Amino acid sequence: MTAATAKLDERLVTPGNAGVPTQVANPSRASWRTFVQSLLAGLAVLNIAVPIIAQFAIDNGDSLADLLGPAYPIVIAILNAIIAVGALVAKLIALLMANPIVNAFIVKHLSWLAPIAPKEK
Repeated sequence: MTAATAKLDERLVTPGNAGVPTQVANPSRASWRTFVQSLLAGLAVLNIAVPIIAQFAIDNGDSLADLLGPAYPIVIAILNAIIAVGALVAKLIALLMANPIVNAFIVKHLSWLAPIAPKEK
């Protein structure tokens, strides 16, 4: 084993965090991943749905800009901001759920939501 491999192995599994869910071992990283995932999903849905709705309006003789008037860009910006806030809330919830005390409660009372499946008794 090379020195680089030994160092990499030491970082991945250390006695202090072996068997600990990654969400609990790295709550900040896990919550930021949740934020990015939620943001990308929300923005994708919104920015795919808006053109579909616009095309539907055009097919019916209107345009989305006509329906919203000059506020069209502002409405789109506000909807994107709402999605960003929703993603931030998802991040904060993920950070809360990564707390070891909360995680212990989840494992005990909401085992279906636990980051690692509980051991069978």
